[in-house]
Amino acid sequence: NNTDTDVVLAPLWKRPEKLTRAQRNKQKRHRALEKEIQERKRAKKLLHAVSEVKRYQRELRQQDEERAERREWIAQLKKQQQEEQKATALGTQLWQRMSERDPEETPTLPVALSHELSKSLRSMKPKGSLLTDRLASFRDRTMTVHKKTVGRDTKQIVQGKKRRRQQQHHQRRSTVRVKNNSQHHVKDANGRDLVLMG
Repeated sequence: NNTDTDVVLAPLWKRPEKLTRAQRNKQKRHRALEKEIQERKRAKKLLHAVSEVKRYQRELRQQDEERAERREWIAQLKKQQQEEQKATALGTQLWQRMSERDPEETPTLPVALSHELSKSLRSMKPKGSLLTDRLASFRDRTMTVHKKTVGRDTKQIVQGKKRRRQQQHHQRRSTVRVKNNSQHHVKDANGRDLVLMG
């Protein structure tokens, strides 16, 4: 009998031994005890959650009160602004309002200096432009639409197929290679030289 060639066959599934009535009762008592412990834990969690409800209600009430106060404050501010706007008509006190908003960007009033004043109005040289002042006044009173003119510096927005074509065109590079020792000189689409080492 060679030990290398012996094959030991083991049963695939072993039937559990039959429990006695005492063992089955013990298992039942154990399961009942575990179930009772789980129920107690669940009840304790529920009681804790119920006691936390009051705290959450208090926090929610405080948040609601704060929101209401903020809404009232914003409504009062809006009402004050509307009253101020009604009190001062559009186009009045323009220089004062502009200087309050942005003093650096406020245009200066075209006023003649004392040595520039003459004795008669006919010989006096006018300051500023009546047309530009009038148009600015119209614009400030929202009587005209102020549109920015499109100059050469502004970038035009291109959409759709044209845009994709432009992007592809910019991505392509003409590759003109000149071998110079271990460097490759490549020119991109704009004609700039790029040096590839390697």
